[in-house]
Amino acid sequence: MPMIRLLLFVEITILLCSYNHSSGAQLPDNSVESSKQLSSEQMLVIEQNIIKRRLAVKSGHVFLQVQSYEPPKSEGGTLRECFVEIWFEDNKWRSDYYSGDRVGILQRSIYTDEFYIHDPSNTRAILMYYKKSRPNPIPNRLIDPRKIGVVAWTIETQRQLDIENVFTRVDREEFSFKQELLGEKEVLNAQFVVSGKFGKTRFSYELSSEKEGFLPVMVSNRDINLDPDLPTVSMRLGNQYAPALQNGAWLPSKTHFQYFMNNKATMEEFVVVHEHEFDLDIDNEIFTLEGLDLPAGRAVMVDSRMKVWTAGRKLVDQIKGTDINYNLIDAPVDQQKNFSTWLWLGNGIFFSILATLIVVRRYYKIRS
Repeated sequence: MPMIRLLLFVEITILLCSYNHSSGAQLPDNSVESSKQLSSEQMLVIEQNIIKRRLAVKSGHVFLQVQSYEPPKSEGGTLRECFVEIWFEDNKWRSDYYSGDRVGILQRSIYTDEFYIHDPSNTRAILMYYKKSRPNPIPNRLIDPRKIGVVAWTIETQRQLDIENVFTRVDREEFSFKQELLGEKEVLNAQFVVSGKFGKTRFSYELSSEKEGFLPVMVSNRDINLDPDLPTVSMRLGNQYAPALQNGAWLPSKTHFQYFMNNKATMEEFVVVHEHEFDLDIDNEIFTLEGLDLPAGRAVMVDSRMKVWTAGRKLVDQIKGTDINYNLIDAPVDQQKNFSTWLWLGNGIFFSILATLIVVRRYYKIRS
């Protein structure tokens, strides 16, 4: 089933717990005394502030640890672990996946206004596409950390949902909100309905309204006639916030994601934010081939044309020939030059013999 269709039958939940006082930062002061004093217009302003604070962050560097279990860990599930290092600045993105703590490269991807680069690492050639041929929209593997805690979805596929998937929607109906208790914590619960071509979807979210100043603590959406046989998603966030982003925006330090089928968890994912820096001046080389620190001789497929990375940090055309020898492409450039010399020599001998045979045949044809 297409992912867009699937989202209509998904329940997504985010819970943010206590503030980490050890960080020494202050929470944004935008709380009010009671939700009874709020109008729909005021609620919209609160939503707009949540989104604006995230989007105000224009650059950053984040290091994540991702642990997935299928089935869940408690049922002896198989562990799939990776670490992800992320850089972003304006519309430039890079995500590097590792099997360990910055060791064992699994894949690397870069996306800018000019090109898209993907290093799958399990094949010999890097893929590079310029503006006209690059994928659009940005591939899921390029993570936007500003969505963590606002968009509830798996960390490696969050790009399929817009940061305004729930907040600030203008197509909502039956918008209501009230004060509730979440454990011992007072929260503001809001609900609304959106009508789409696949039916109606009920959205809800909760905001902390005491001390934490209306930070999101839960976001969910489900089909009104939810079929128990269809998947359900739940996500909970750990009991700490990472240090503030720009202008009072906050980032959770840990998430716990679960995927349910027939009301039974079939997989789970843990994400831990180990490092986080925002509003940085990032060296532009990070978002280029040079920033990948490629070895000489590495093959790079540029818009379906094979090229080779040299020791001088340049791309040159692949040696001419009918077949591509990938083992040779990974060899040093001087070996490629030697191969090219023998290839041209062999072709020269072949065509010389062919020309001689043609001349001899014509000679005997004339005499006969």
